[in-house]
Amino acid sequence: MPTSQLDKDSLVYTTCEGYIETKGKYKRSRRWLSLLPYFADLQKEADTRFSQIKAGLGISTLAHEPYPGLALWLNETISYVRDFSLRFTPEEHIELVLFAYTVVVEPDIEAVVIDKAIELLNEIIEGKRINRKDVTIPWRPVFDLYCKLLFKEDERPINVEGLHDVIIGLREIFPLTATKEILDEIRPYIAVFDTSMERFMHLFSVFIPLKMSAEEHERYGAGLWFDELWHFFIFAEMNSSWEAELPAIFASLAFHCPGCIDWSSKHTVIFSKLLRSMNLPVRSGSGVAGDGAATANGAQKTAAKWIVWMLGGTDNSAEIHTLRLIRCLESFVHPLQEGGHTPVLRTFFYKLVQEMAHRIRIERVCKKTRSHVPNDMRLTDHNIETFVTAVLPSALFLIFSTDEHKESYQTIRFLSFIAPQLVLPKVLDLVYPSLSTLTSPHRLKQSLECLVACCVPLVRDNGGVEYENFVNCSKDWIKEMRQNAEEMGQVSYAIPMPLRCKKKSKKVSSNDFGEGERRKPLRCHVIVLLEAMVNAIDINDVDKTSLAFTLITRFFTLIPIIDCSGALKMEKYKGLSVEEKELCKITSRLPRIVDLFITRIFALITELSASRPKSSAACLGSICELAPEAAEGVDETRLKKDIQSAANALLKNCSADIVEAVTRKIFLFVSTSEFENRLAVELTCALISECIYVNPRKYLPMFLRHVTHGLSQLITEETLQTAVLDPSTMWYVMLGSTLFYVPAKFIIQNTEQFTQLHKQLLSFKCRIAYEMGCASLNTALSQLTEIYTETESERRVLLNGSLSETLPIARWGASIDKDAVKIGWHIPQAEELQLAESFIYDVVETELERLETPYSLDKDEIRKSLHIINSVLTAVMNRMPPLKGSVVNLYHSRVPLSAVQYTNSTKGLRQFSFYGECIRSLVFDRLHALLDYLLTTREHECRNLITISSIMAMLAVPESNNSSCLTALEKRIQAMINWYGDPIRGFRASVFDVVEMRINYAHINRLSKPSSIEFTSSHLNIIRDIARLGISVYAEVRQSSQNDLVTVVGAFPASRALFAADVVKPLDMNEPHVTHEQLKGALHILYNCGFFTTSNVNVRAITWPALARMRHSDKPSIMKLVDEACAAILLQRWNNAHNIFSEGLVQLSRCFWSSKDVSALRPFWKPLDDVDRAASKAKALHQCEKNIEKIESVRDELIDVCNNMGRTLHWRNIDSGCFMLVTLFRNNYDSRAMQVFLQMFHEERPSWRDVGATCVFGWLKWNKPRSIRSPWEPPAKVEDKAVPYACGMRPDNMCLAYDLNTLPTTKQLWDQAIFITKPHWGTYQWPKRLEMFAPYEQQVHLSRSFDRLTPIEKTIVKVLSEIGFLQRWHLKLLREKDDSEVFSIYTFNVVKYVFRNFCDRFLIIFKRFLVSTMRSDQRGQQRLGAEYVCGLIRGSKNWPFEKLKRMWKWLRPLVSTAIEGMLTDASASWLRGISLATRDIDMRQVHWLVELIMELAAKPAPTSWHSCLYYFFAS
Repeated sequence: MPTSQLDKDSLVYTTCEGYIETKGKYKRSRRWLSLLPYFADLQKEADTRFSQIKAGLGISTLAHEPYPGLALWLNETISYVRDFSLRFTPEEHIELVLFAYTVVVEPDIEAVVIDKAIELLNEIIEGKRINRKDVTIPWRPVFDLYCKLLFKEDERPINVEGLHDVIIGLREIFPLTATKEILDEIRPYIAVFDTSMERFMHLFSVFIPLKMSAEEHERYGAGLWFDELWHFFIFAEMNSSWEAELPAIFASLAFHCPGCIDWSSKHTVIFSKLLRSMNLPVRSGSGVAGDGAATANGAQKTAAKWIVWMLGGTDNSAEIHTLRLIRCLESFVHPLQEGGHTPVLRTFFYKLVQEMAHRIRIERVCKKTRSHVPNDMRLTDHNIETFVTAVLPSALFLIFSTDEHKESYQTIRFLSFIAPQLVLPKVLDLVYPSLSTLTSPHRLKQSLECLVACCVPLVRDNGGVEYENFVNCSKDWIKEMRQNAEEMGQVSYAIPMPLRCKKKSKKVSSNDFGEGERRKPLRCHVIVLLEAMVNAIDINDVDKTSLAFTLITRFFTLIPIIDCSGALKMEKYKGLSVEEKELCKITSRLPRIVDLFITRIFALITELSASRPKSSAACLGSICELAPEAAEGVDETRLKKDIQSAANALLKNCSADIVEAVTRKIFLFVSTSEFENRLAVELTCALISECIYVNPRKYLPMFLRHVTHGLSQLITEETLQTAVLDPSTMWYVMLGSTLFYVPAKFIIQNTEQFTQLHKQLLSFKCRIAYEMGCASLNTALSQLTEIYTETESERRVLLNGSLSETLPIARWGASIDKDAVKIGWHIPQAEELQLAESFIYDVVETELERLETPYSLDKDEIRKSLHIINSVLTAVMNRMPPLKGSVVNLYHSRVPLSAVQYTNSTKGLRQFSFYGECIRSLVFDRLHALLDYLLTTREHECRNLITISSIMAMLAVPESNNSSCLTALEKRIQAMINWYGDPIRGFRASVFDVVEMRINYAHINRLSKPSSIEFTSSHLNIIRDIARLGISVYAEVRQSSQNDLVTVVGAFPASRALFAADVVKPLDMNEPHVTHEQLKGALHILYNCGFFTTSNVNVRAITWPALARMRHSDKPSIMKLVDEACAAILLQRWNNAHNIFSEGLVQLSRCFWSSKDVSALRPFWKPLDDVDRAASKAKALHQCEKNIEKIESVRDELIDVCNNMGRTLHWRNIDSGCFMLVTLFRNNYDSRAMQVFLQMFHEERPSWRDVGATCVFGWLKWNKPRSIRSPWEPPAKVEDKAVPYACGMRPDNMCLAYDLNTLPTTKQLWDQAIFITKPHWGTYQWPKRLEMFAPYEQQVHLSRSFDRLTPIEKTIVKVLSEIGFLQRWHLKLLREKDDSEVFSIYTFNVVKYVFRNFCDRFLIIFKRFLVSTMRSDQRGQQRLGAEYVCGLIRGSKNWPFEKLKRMWKWLRPLVSTAIEGMLTDASASWLRGISLATRDIDMRQVHWLVELIMELAAKPAPTSWHSCLYYFFAS
C-alpha cells in the first residue's frame, strides 16, 4: 500500500491502490480498509484469521465438538466476513458454503450451532458472487428441515426466519433439475378450496429457483409452472390467504428474467387485480374495493416491482396500462380525498419510483448488470420521461397530505434524480410562491421539505446533459425576486417571509414540454434560495427555522462558498456559457449572504440569552446551574444541532477571505458579549470551535489569549474553592473548554497554554467547571493519542486556490472518483504521546493517590477524582495494555480457541504504563479498595458508586465506548447517504464528506473490536464487584450497574458459570439479612444478563432451581420480575442432541487441508489424527451423558419443588417450578414429573389445568406408539385436456369419494378400504408415494397390555384409573364450562390422545360422563359433552372395526339427542368440536356421523335456528 509522509503536515496519506491490486484475487474485499494507514497489517491479520478459521472449523468437526468449538469458529467466520467481506478465493468460498450448508442440515447437533451456520450462510450467499456454474447443492435436505420446522414436526429452537432467508439465496444454486423435482413434491398440496394451498404457495415461493436465463426458464424453470400458476391467479378472487403470494412470484420472475414472459395479453387482468388491491373507497367512502391485500407486508413493493419490470419493449401495452392506473389513482391522492387508502397509495408511489430508479441503475450505470435486460426491453428516454410525467402530479399531491410522511418527499427525491428536467421546475414553482404566501402557511413547510429532498439534483443541474423534452418554470423566479426586492428598496433578492407576491404567476400545464429551445440550467436558483433561507431564520417559528438551517447546511456542503465574479474579467474564461457567466456573477452575493447568516445567528443567540421566566431572577438554563440537562427542551436541542451543522458546513467549504471575515466577526461578538443562558453559550462555543478548526495556526492563539486573559483576572483562591461560580467566570470557563478541538500538532505548538489552562480548569471545586475541563482534556488527549483523518489542509488548498487555476462553480455538487480517493491520517508522534503520557502521570496518578485515603475526602472530592480518572482513561484507553491477571479458561474444549489479535493501529505506537505497571490493573485495584470502603461506610454516595461501576466496565470492555460511537456514526452515514446520495449513480456520485465518514466508520469499527480475547482473574473480579453494586439498596446504583454488567457479560458470555452461584445467593431463603432491594437486584441481573435463557446446562442447573426455591416476597415489583423470568424460561428448550457429526460433514472438513487451489491459505493448525478423533468422539458421548444427568438432576429438583412435600414453599414457588418443568416434557420426563402434571387436573385455577393438560397430551402426542403403515401406489392422474389445471373430482380419485352405496359398513369392507386422511391428496395431483394404515392385525400398539407400556404410560394409566380421579376432573370442568363459552382445545386433546394411545381402556369411565352430559339440558354440560365426544371420535379413528361398531351403537343416539336438544349457548362448542374431529380425516371413517347429520338436516326442525344449525353441521 503506497503511503507518503509529508513533513510539513506530519500526515500519512493513503490511497486505494492496495484494494485495486488485490481486487481480482478474492471474491470480494472492502475498499475502505485499503484507505486505513495500517492496511498492510490488516492484510496479515486477515490471512492469519482466515487460516485459523479453516483449521478451527475442521478440527471442531473432526473432534465432534459443536459447542463451544464449532459454534465459536462459526461466529469467528461471521465476524471475519463482516470485517473483510468475501476475502477468500472462489474455491474457499465454495468450501465454506458447502460446509455451512451441511452443518445446517445435520440431524443431531445443538440448535445454537445450526443458527450460527444459518447466520454465516446469510453473509456469504450472494447471487452475484456465486451461482450454479460454480457449485450446486441438493435441495432435499434443507427442504425436509424447513418443512419440519415450519409445520412443528421438529421442536428444536432453530431460527426459521433466518433459514427462510438462507433458502432464498441457496435456491439459485440448486441443480436445474430441482425445479421439476420440487414441483412433484409440492403439487399434491394444490387444492384451491383447502388450506393446503397456502402450504403449496409458501413452499413454491421459498424453494423454486427464479434466476435463470430465458432458455433455461423455458426448459427447467417457468416453462414448467407458469401457465399453471397463472390459471390459479385468474381463478382466485379476493382470496388473500394465498393469492397474495402469486404477484410476488410473478414480479420476481419479471425482475430476474426480463422478457422471459410476454405479459402483453395479461395486462388487463394484472392491472385490474392490482387496482382492486389498493383499498380504494367507493360509493362516497361507504365501502372499500378490495380485500386488504395491499396492506400486507411488501404488497406495494411487489406491485411496483411487477409494473416497472414489465415496462419496455416494442409493445407499449405495459406503459399504456401503467399510465391508466396512475391516472385512476391520481384523484384518490388529492388532499381533499384523504382517507384510509392514502398510506397505501403513498407507499405504492414511493416503491414505484424507487423501483424505477433501481431499474435505470441496473440498465445504465452498473457495468456488471447492463446485460441483465435484453436490448429490446431496455427503457428509452421517452419511456422514462413519460413515466415521470404521469407520476409527478400524484407525487406533488402526496406532499400536502396531513400525515406529512417522509415517503412523500422521498418520492419527489427519486423523481428528481430520474428526470430533473421535468421535476425541478415543478418543485421551484411550489417553493417560490410558498415563500411569500400568507393564506396557506402550511404550504411553506411542506414545500421546503420537498426542496430539501431535491437539493443535490438542483445543485448539479449544470446543463451538462441535453434533454430533448423538458419543462420550464412557470415564471422567471429570479427576476421576479429581484424586482420585488427593488420595489421594496432591498438589496437582497430574497424577500422576508411571509410576504405576498405582487404578481400572479401564469398557469402552465404539467404536460407542456419545452421543445425547440435550449433548456436553461436551474442551479442559479441555489443562491437565491440560500439567501431566502437566511432571511427565514426566526426564533419565533422553530419548525421553519429548522428547515431553513437544513437547507442552508445542504447548500453550504454542496457548493464552494467562493466569490467567482472575478472570473468574468479573465481572458481564460471568455468562453463560458451564458448560464455560467450568470452564475459567476450571482456568486458575488455569497460574502454578503454569509455575513447576513452570521448576523442572524448572533441575533438568535442574543434572543435566546434574553429569554427567562418572569418569576425568576436567574436566566433559564443558566451556565451556573448544577443540573443543566433539565433546562434544555426539544426545540433548543434541535436549534443547537442545526446551527452547529450549518456553521460547520459553511466554514469547511468557503474561501480563506470569507473564513477571515467570519472569524473576525465572531471574535468581535465574543469579546463584546457575555451570556448566562446555557444554550446561547454553547452555540457561541460551537462557533468558536468551528472557526479554530478551520485554521488553528492563525485563530487558536487569538481566542486563547482572550480566554486566558479573562480567566487570569477572575481566578482567585476563593474562586477555586467556590462550589457555584459566577456567570462571568463560567463564561470564560466554557469558552476555554472548546479551544483545543484541533489537530495534535497545534496542541504541541501551544503546550504551555494547554497545560496551564487545563490545570486551572481541573483545579476548580465547581462541578460544572471541572467537568468542562475534563471534557476538553478528553478531547485533547484523544487528538494527541488517536489515529484519525485529517483532510482540512487538503481542502484548504483547493478552496484557497486562485481563480486563474480553477473555477469553483465547476465543483458544485462535485462527486469523488472512488479510485482516486486520497486521505490524510494523523499518526501520533513521539512528542504527542509524551505530552499525553505526562498529563496522565500528573492527573491520574495524583487522583489515585488521593483516593488511597477516602476517609479524608468528602463525597464531592471523591466524585471529582473519579470523574477526572474516567475522562482521562476514556480518551487514552486504546493506548493501554489489557488487564493483567491469570488466564481463566472459560471453555473446556478439545479445539484450539485462541484467535489473532485485532489490528486497530499502526505498529510501533507505544502503550502507556505507570513506570512499567499496567494502568488498568492499578486503577482497578484502587477502585476495588474504594468500593469496599464506600459500601461499608458510605453506601449512600450513589453518584460515586455509579462512576466506579462505569469505570470498571470500561476497564474490562474498553471497546464498548467505541461501539456506541460506531452505532451513532452508522446512523449518521445513513442519513448522509439519504441527504447527498444519488439513488441511480450510487457511490459514483458520492460527495467527499460521505466518503470520509465511511472511512472513519471503518477505523472506528476496528477500534470496537475486543482489545483482549483472554478472560483473566481481573475480569472476574470486576464482574463480581459490579454484581455487588447491581444489588445495591439504591435503585439508581442498581440500574446503572446492571447495565454495565450486561455489557461485560455480553463480551464474555461463558463467564456466567463462574459467578452464577454468587448472584443467586440473595434468592436463598436461608440467607440472612437479605433486603427487598438486594433480592430485586439479583433477579434483574439474572434476567437481564441471560442466566435464565442461556443454553449452558450448568448455569441453568444453578439458576432455575434457585428461582423456584427463592424467598417469597409480596412486593409487586418482585412478583412481576418472577413472572417475566418464568415467561422467558417457558420459551426455552433443553438440548438432547448427541452432537456427533455425520460422515459427510467430517469428509468436508478434511477438504480444508486438501485444497488444490495454490492461492488458498493453508489451515493454521494440523488436523486431528485417528487416535485423537476416536478419543474426542468418546469424550463427546461422555459429555452428552453428563449433560443428560445434569438435566435429570434439575428435573428432580424441580419435581421436589412442585410436590412441596414439607409444605415449606409458597404457592408462587410451586408455580415457578411448574413453569420450568414444562420445558422438559418432550424428552426428559419421568413418572414423577408426569404425576405432577396429572395432579394439575384438579387445580382450581383453569390456567393451570390447561398447563397440566398441555403437558400430558403433549407428551402423549410426542411419544405416541407409531402406527404400522404399508405403501400404497396411487392411481395415475387422468388429465382433462380441456381443463388441465382443474382441482376436484376426477376418474383417478373417484375411489375416495363418499358414496353412500359403497361405505365400509362391515369388517371386511373396512379392512379393505383405502382411507386418505389428507383431503388434498389426489385433488390436483397424487404424491409419488403414499403410506396407508396397515391392517389392524398388525397394529400391536392398539392392544398393548399394561406390562408392555412404558413407565410414564403406566403412571398415566394408574392415575387416570384411580377411583374418583376422572370424576373430580369432570366436576372441575363442569364448573368452568358454566361460565366459559370457549371450546377447550386442551380437554379435547387429552381425550383424543388418551383414546389414541390406550385404545378403549378408559371408554367405560368416559361413557358415564358422555351419557350425563349429552342428555343434559344445561349449557355447561352440553359444552363439555362436545369436547368429550369430539375428542373420542378423533382419538378412536384407528381402532379395530369391532370396537368402533360397538361404540357407534351407543354413541350415535347420544349425539343425536345432544344435537336435537342443543341450547344456543352450546352450539359454538359443537361446531368447533365437529370441525376438529373431522379435520384431515377420510369422511368414510366417520360415515355414521355424516349420515346422522344428514338425517337431522333432512328432518323437520322445531325452529329456523335448528334448521340453520343442522346446515352448519352439514357444511
